[in-house]
Amino acid sequence: MGRGGRGRRRGDAGGGGDVARLVEGLPRESAAQPVLLMKLARIQLHLHDYPRAEEAARKLLDRYPTSPWAADARAALARLARLTTVRPDVLGAALPLSGPNKPFGEAILQGIALALPEGSAVRVVVRDTRGEPDGAASAIEALALEEGAIAVIGGLTNAEAERSAAVAEELLIPLISLSKQDGITAAGPHVFQHMLTAGAQARGLAELFMGRRGLKRFGLLYPSAPYGVALANAFWDEVEARGGEIRAAGTYAADRTTFTPLVKDMVGKLWLDERPEFAEAAKEIIKKEQDQFRRRKALEKLRDELEPVIDFDAVLIADISRNVKLVAPALAVEDIITATCEPAELKRIAKAAGKKDKELQPVQLLGGNLWGLDPSLFDVSPGGAGRHVRCAVFVDGFFAGSARPETRRFADTYAKKFGAAPTILEASAFDAARLVRAVVEQGKATTREALRDGLAGVRSFPGATGDLTVGSSRVVEKELFYLTVDKDGLRELTKAELVAPGAGGEAP
Repeated sequence: MGRGGRGRRRGDAGGGGDVARLVEGLPRESAAQPVLLMKLARIQLHLHDYPRAEEAARKLLDRYPTSPWAADARAALARLARLTTVRPDVLGAALPLSGPNKPFGEAILQGIALALPEGSAVRVVVRDTRGEPDGAASAIEALALEEGAIAVIGGLTNAEAERSAAVAEELLIPLISLSKQDGITAAGPHVFQHMLTAGAQARGLAELFMGRRGLKRFGLLYPSAPYGVALANAFWDEVEARGGEIRAAGTYAADRTTFTPLVKDMVGKLWLDERPEFAEAAKEIIKKEQDQFRRRKALEKLRDELEPVIDFDAVLIADISRNVKLVAPALAVEDIITATCEPAELKRIAKAAGKKDKELQPVQLLGGNLWGLDPSLFDVSPGGAGRHVRCAVFVDGFFAGSARPETRRFADTYAKKFGAAPTILEASAFDAARLVRAVVEQGKATTREALRDGLAGVRSFPGATGDLTVGSSRVVEKELFYLTVDKDGLRELTKAELVAPGAGGEAP
C-alpha cells in the first residue's frame, strides 16, 4: 500500500473528507460545486488516490462541461492517464550520460545490456540525469509519464539519490537505486537499493571478526572525507552494538602523506611523558648522565626500545588504496605486526625479538572496498606494496576473480563482450535489471504495484554479486566478498576460511 491517502475511507478528513462533504451537501446547481470538485481532484491526486481523483474530475466534466474549471479537469485526467499507463516491457534507466559522471552511467548501461539480451520480455529506455538532482527528477518523470516504464534503475550519485527516491515515490514507480548512500529506501515502499553501502561493509567486517572470530578490541584510522567518515562511523556503531570497543582512533586530512606521528599516537609513543615507565626511566637517565651528548643518546635509545601499547586486536584503515600504501608501512615501523595468517613469519619475528611466540600481539588489518581501486597495493613481489598488507582482509560487494559460479559466469561473459573486467557498477546494474526481468517474466507482473510486491518478495536470487534477498527495508542483502593478500597476491577467502579462526592459510 502506498503512502498518503491510499486506502482511506470515504469521508476521512485527511483524504479530502471536508471537501467531499461540502460537495455532497451543496445543491448541484451551486456555483461552488465545480471549484470544490476540482479541489477534491487535486487533493486526491496529491495523495496518490488516483481512482477518487479521476472520479472527482469526471464528475466536474459531466456536470459542468462549460465551467471555467473544465480545462483543469481535462488536464488532471490526462495526467492521471499518464500516471496509470504502464508498459510492462519497458524498464527505465535514469543515468548520468553527460558530465563528469558519464563513465559511470555508461558502465551501468553495459551491465543492463547483458541482463536484457534480445528476445527478453523487457527492454531498456534511457534518460540522461547529467548527474544532477533536477536532471534525475526530470529523467524519472519522463520515464514514468512519457514512456510508461514499469520500473526505473538509477539514483546513482549522492547528489541524485535522495531526489530520485522522492520523485519515484511520488509517482509510485519502483526505483532500484544504485546509490552507496545509506538510508535511501526511507523515502517509501517503492524505493529499493542494490549497492554496497558503508553500513553493509561495517556489518560484514563485524560479523566475520566479532561474530565468527571473537575479536572485541579495534583501532580505527580514517580520512576526514565522506567515504572514510561514513565507514568509520558505521564500523564504530557496529562494534559498540555488538559489545566491542574502539580502543584507538585517528583521523587525518585526505591528502596527508606522513602517518608516523598518527600511528605513534595510537600505540602510546608520541606523548611519552604520559607513560609512567618512560617518565621514571627518563628521570633516572637525566639524574645519572651529566654529559649532554650521552644523556641525549640514552634518551633516544629509551624511546626506540619502548614497547608500543597495543591494546587492540585489529585495525580498520577506512581509506582508498593510495593512502593504504602509506599507512600500512607506518604501522610496521611502530612494530605493529599484521602477519596474522603466517605462523612461520610470526615465529621468525618472535625469534628476532627474543620473545616467545605467545608473547607477540599480532594485529589483524581490515579494510573497505576502496582498497581495491589500485591493484598495485597487492603487489607481493620484492619491494611491492603487498608485503605490508599480507594477511589483511577487506570486503567488497563484487570480485571479478571470484570462484562463485554466477559471478564467474557474469565476469566471463562481460569480458568476452566488452574486453575488460567488470566492476561492482556493471555487476550491480546487471543484477538489478535481471531482478526486474524475472518479476515480469516469471511473476507475470503487469502493474507497478505488482512489480513492487514481486521485488519485495525476492529471496536467494542467484546474482552476479551474490545470492540476493530483498530485506524488510527493501535493501538487497547478500554475503559480501572477503578478500585477502597472501604470498601469491590478492584472492578471495574460501568458505572454510570464513568460519575458521585465521584469515587465511594456517590458523595462527
